[in-house]
Amino acid sequence: MKWTLCVVLIVALNCGVKGQDKQVPPKIISTFNKEYFFPRGSSLANASFSCKAESDPISYEWQKDGVVLENNKYISVNNTSGSLKISWMETDNYGTYQCFANNSFGTSVSYPFKVQEARLSSFPMYAVQVIRCTQFEHCVVKCRDKPTCIPDSQCRVEWKIGEGTKNNIGVSKRVEVDGNDPLSEPDEMEPMLVFKKIGKAQTGEKGVLGCSFSGYPAPDVEWISPQNQTIKETLGKYEIRDFGRELTILHAESEDEGYYFCKGKVKSKFLQEKVFFNVTSAPVLVGNNQMQDTTVPVGGNATFHCNVSSLSMEFPPSPPMWKINGMNLQNERGNYILSQSSRHLTVTNVQVDDTGIYQCLSKNSEGVLLKEAILKVIDPIIIRERPLSSYKIMSEEMLNLAVIADSNPSLILQYKWMFTDLQGNQREIESNEFWKTSWPTNNNLTIDVSQVSNPRVVRSLTGFYSVKIYHKYDQKIIIMSVETATISTEDVDQGTSDTTTAETDIIPTGLFIFPVEICPSDVAIKGAPCQG
Repeated sequence: MKWTLCVVLIVALNCGVKGQDKQVPPKIISTFNKEYFFPRGSSLANASFSCKAESDPISYEWQKDGVVLENNKYISVNNTSGSLKISWMETDNYGTYQCFANNSFGTSVSYPFKVQEARLSSFPMYAVQVIRCTQFEHCVVKCRDKPTCIPDSQCRVEWKIGEGTKNNIGVSKRVEVDGNDPLSEPDEMEPMLVFKKIGKAQTGEKGVLGCSFSGYPAPDVEWISPQNQTIKETLGKYEIRDFGRELTILHAESEDEGYYFCKGKVKSKFLQEKVFFNVTSAPVLVGNNQMQDTTVPVGGNATFHCNVSSLSMEFPPSPPMWKINGMNLQNERGNYILSQSSRHLTVTNVQVDDTGIYQCLSKNSEGVLLKEAILKVIDPIIIRERPLSSYKIMSEEMLNLAVIADSNPSLILQYKWMFTDLQGNQREIESNEFWKTSWPTNNNLTIDVSQVSNPRVVRSLTGFYSVKIYHKYDQKIIIMSVETATISTEDVDQGTSDTTTAETDIIPTGLFIFPVEICPSDVAIKGAPCQG
């Protein structure tokens, strides 16, 4: 009964310690548009922004154009909830905004976004323009001096006929003018291009292509993809509107870039035109293990990768600029190493105060890339008690090899015992008649020959013993030799007698070989294999 209670207590303690790992920097999870538009000199009901980050406790800070925002008559900032509200838009309120989330372990920053003026100018006062059209041919009426609209996507153009604003001209396959006399139909007229509109969109956004033809009867319009496939309206991919004259790519990807063909068809005749669709993007990260969170013991090295690239037909991005907790790196200690055009940052000989959020920032003509990664620096594994480097054992004796080690409270240490006999054969130790490992921590190995009188059995247990003390981010290895009074490991290989020291990374040649272990790149520690 006492043993059962002890087991329950140990498990509960381990679980409790593991759950205490809340000492991490914050990470902003809110997303913002790149631009917001509000009219000048107006009361605003929807100019509210909420900044949220993971991890507690957190304080928030808002900046505009690099200056900390304070509460004033028209701006309300809540440093506890992360909210920002603008109730009245003045000239001084336009600019670039950014949120900072802070705790004692670091600072996370949001993507910057712009607050700009929404405005619509008016048409100039011109005399009425007369346009003469030829029957059965297309007739173009241009919208002269169209007013400036910001943002352009929020403006709609409507055409009216006659005086006033009530008589809308509806969209149809062909717009005709009523006459008093019936019109005779002409013979078939070949399609003619009226206009075409090239398209542009950032990856993941919508892009629109346009194509219009005249002819008689009214031409049908068909679209062909760069892969020479006829495009049909497809949910989530393509939308065709305005009687075929407008093609929308709903979720642009790099492979959507290229020349599309719009084909105007009048019965047996057709005309085909090329229209280019340009897919653009802010810089993107290329390759694996880019800006990954990492945990490193004190004294180790941490490397962050920010391999930025632009799409094939765009200008290259700027070399990455690095920050920590939203501030430019200050290399006073000389432990920051930048390589390959600043695409890789290595923090050497990390210390506890290197814990924080590292930011990589790069720009091109289409936008800004901002990526964050957390560096958590933990205490290394410390050996408190350890076995000697060598032992001798005889029949009817018992030898105890014990290790006591400490590590970061949030991590549970594991122990792995290995044995290499005098012929160089290696195996992992499991409890049996002569070997007993402690439970549940496995940090104690007993070699028990107390009931053995046969010297050959004792000799079979001599050789090299090792224990690997490890967790996901660090490890220590202790090697020791066990001999009898008559048979020594030195008799097997004289060259290895001075290598059986205590904690070491040097393995006795030919007698002790650790299996090769492959670490995930985001947890690899220099010189330390990860858990097998």
